[in-house]
Amino acid sequence: MFDWREGARAPSLKKMNKIEKIDEIICRNEGSRFAVLKSFHEVQEFLGYIPEPVLSMICEKYNISKPQLKTDMSFYSYFSSRPKAKNIIRCCTGLSCSMKDAEDIFEYAVKKIGTPEKSVVWAGNLSAEKVCCLGKCHEGPSIELNGKIITGIDKRKLEIILSQYSNVRKR
Repeated sequence: MFDWREGARAPSLKKMNKIEKIDEIICRNEGSRFAVLKSFHEVQEFLGYIPEPVLSMICEKYNISKPQLKTDMSFYSYFSSRPKAKNIIRCCTGLSCSMKDAEDIFEYAVKKIGTPEKSVVWAGNLSAEKVCCLGKCHEGPSIELNGKIITGIDKRKLEIILSQYSNVRKR
């Protein structure tokens, strides 16, 4: 069970239930060759992201340093240390899409969403992030929106897609 430091406020029952569930996930995967990855996947599925206190729990359980764990986590674009928006646009920035102005498409999405950040942008109900490849190199540039791949994206098409979300800046 998570060790609450002296002086910290007692967690709510709802929070305790989450902590117990996370502890159960970590313990269930112990001994597995891929324990850390399995734990990452299950926690991400349960919470929607992997917060810092959970990393501490995993470090302690599997006797792994936090810098090593953060390195492992950052290698995989699927894992996030911050909550993600309900709607996620993943912009392919692989070589083929990059040659077809994928970086400009991503920067346009960032501008329209309105949160200036380098690789992950989150604003209200919409986030944008870069991914290495979506496997549609011959049809790029490509984006993935909530699991659906859309190819041949340009600023005009992206404008139409983004206009469906209330937090997107109008021209």
